[in-house]
Amino acid sequence: MKLNIKYIPLVLFFMAMGAVFAFFYTELALPEFNGFTMKVRDMRGQKAFDLPVQQTYLLKIWGDDIIEKAHLNGLPLTHTIYRPRKTLKEFYYLLPSGTTKPGENILAAVPGKRYSFMIRNNIVATDFGVISFKDNQIGKNRASFGLFASFMLLFSAIGLFIYYISSVLSSMPFNNILIAQTASFLPCIAFLYLIRQINNLLPINLYFLKNSYFGVCAFLIAIFYVPAMFLLLLKGNKAYTSVATDGKNANIHTCVVAGGKGYAEKLIGHRAVKWLLSREFADKCLILFMALLFSCAFLMAVKFEFLASFFGNIAYLVLVTAVIIKLRKSARPSQ
Repeated sequence: MKLNIKYIPLVLFFMAMGAVFAFFYTELALPEFNGFTMKVRDMRGQKAFDLPVQQTYLLKIWGDDIIEKAHLNGLPLTHTIYRPRKTLKEFYYLLPSGTTKPGENILAAVPGKRYSFMIRNNIVATDFGVISFKDNQIGKNRASFGLFASFMLLFSAIGLFIYYISSVLSSMPFNNILIAQTASFLPCIAFLYLIRQINNLLPINLYFLKNSYFGVCAFLIAIFYVPAMFLLLLKGNKAYTSVATDGKNANIHTCVVAGGKGYAEKLIGHRAVKWLLSREFADKCLILFMALLFSCAFLMAVKFEFLASFFGNIAYLVLVTAVIIKLRKSARPSQ
C-alpha cells in the first residue's frame, strides 16, 4: 500500500480513537484487583478481626435468629438489606470508612446466639470486572504519555491493516470503508461513556479488568463493523439489486457471489460458497457448531467467560439438532 495523502485523515482518525480509548482505559480499567474478603463461621457474642486499611466495607451477617442489634467498634450499625431465607436470616450492613480502622476491629451482635459473618471491600468481584465503593482507593491505570502513545500507535496499525484487507477483498471505495469504521467505533464509545457517567452519578464504581476491557471493546466494534461493511457492500452492487428484485427464479448462488463486487469469491472462493449453500440443514448445523466452538475458545482467551458460556449453550443445542435430524433420516426405511 503506497503512501497517499488520502490516508492521512484515516491515520488521524485512528490516532484520535486510540487517544479516546486510552482515556477510558485509565478511567474504567484495572490492571489487577486484590480484593479483601474475610469469613468467620459459628461465633457468639463479639469477635475481634483485622482489616488491612481504613475504607468502606460490606458486612453480611447470617444466622438462625434475627439480629436485633449490631455494633462495630462500639458504634451501632443499621442494616441496609434484610433477606430472609428458608432456614437463615441474612442482614447486610454498609460500613463507611469512618466506622472502620486499620488493624483490630470488634464486631458484636445481640442476641448472643450463634451467627456467621463475612466482610469485603467490594460489592462484586469477578474475572470480568469489579463493582466497588466510590471512596475506596483502587489501583487504577495512571495516565501517561507512553500509555496514550501506545494506544494511538496500536489503533493506527490495526486500523490500517483492517482497511487494507477490506479494500483488497471488496474493492470498496475509501469513503465507504471510513464510514463503516466510524460507525463501528461510536457505539463502543457511547457504551464506555455511559459507564463513566454511571460512576459519576452513583456511590459505586464499575471497573473492567484489563483483559475484559479489551475484550468488550473488540467485541462491540466487531459486531457493528461487520454488518456496516455488509450493508455498504450490498448497497454498492447493482448486480445484487437486480437479482434480488427480479421476479423470476433467481439462483441464490449467483445472488450471493455477485453481491459485494465479488467479495465472496475473493474471500472464500466461489466453490466454497456453492458447497456451503448446497449442504443439507443438518450439515449446516454441524458447521455452525464448529464455528461456535472456535468463538468460545476466543472468548475464553479474552476473559469473556459469560459470553463463552452463552455461545457454548447455543452450540450444544445446534449439535443436538443436527444429531436428531441425522438419526431421524437414518431411521427411515430406504426406498
